[in-house]
Amino acid sequence: MKVKCSILPLLFAITSVIAFTFIWYATQTKVSPNNEGEIIDGGDGYEEIEDEQYRGTELISFENTSEDKSLYEVRHGFTNGGMFRSYWDRDNVVLDDGVANISLYDKDDKNYGAEIKTYQGYLYGYFGGRVKTFEKSGTVQSIFTYNGGWKYDHDEIDIEFLGKDTTKVQFNYYDNGVGGHEYVYDLGFDSSEDFHDYGFKWEADRIIWFVDFRPVYSVKATLDQWGFLFVNVWAGQGVDNWLGEYTPQAEKLTAEYAYLSYAPLGE
Repeated sequence: MKVKCSILPLLFAITSVIAFTFIWYATQTKVSPNNEGEIIDGGDGYEEIEDEQYRGTELISFENTSEDKSLYEVRHGFTNGGMFRSYWDRDNVVLDDGVANISLYDKDDKNYGAEIKTYQGYLYGYFGGRVKTFEKSGTVQSIFTYNGGWKYDHDEIDIEFLGKDTTKVQFNYYDNGVGGHEYVYDLGFDSSEDFHDYGFKWEADRIIWFVDFRPVYSVKATLDQWGFLFVNVWAGQGVDNWLGEYTPQAEKLTAEYAYLSYAPLGE
């Protein structure tokens, strides 16, 4: 009986150490709900980007100059179909003092959004932009890379603002046409109230997403197809479970993009 009693404190101590270790590990390495990505949220081991580090590598400044406009096209006169309710309309992109005002509205039973696409494709690096969103259920405002036409084996990396809740942002990617990697991040602020910086660092074996130059989410992925840099604003159809219900309106809703940036890895 005395032997058993002397063992109990030792067992209690061992159990306590194991429990403490488990709790500590769980707080240090957070896994996303789909058990795929790591929720960094400024955690150790990931470099926080200095505010000006990528400002000097602005790809598109949205100044109303021929040099800046030569870098991108504004899509016009068609729709992607499927879940896209919107037709692309070049008149929905208005440049004003270094800001691209990108609008969405309904007229004559049609919805009109807008999409911008770079002429050049890119592989790996930091991609980002400074954005002020709008709130509207059933809509998406985005920054993403995509490798060409709407084909099934594409690669894609997304930053998507769902207008139904502008206090959150959705990160996602497609690898050879396979998606389903969505993660919704709670921003801690309302993205429709002011400009903030959003971006992602695309490496050969992982993707890291940033909010205001702070790393917040990472996944291991080996996307190896170059992509164009896109921005678009659109309304959905048939995807109410994802975007919420869209109700048509004649008044224009406008997202503001202050710039888009790209920098190769190592810069």
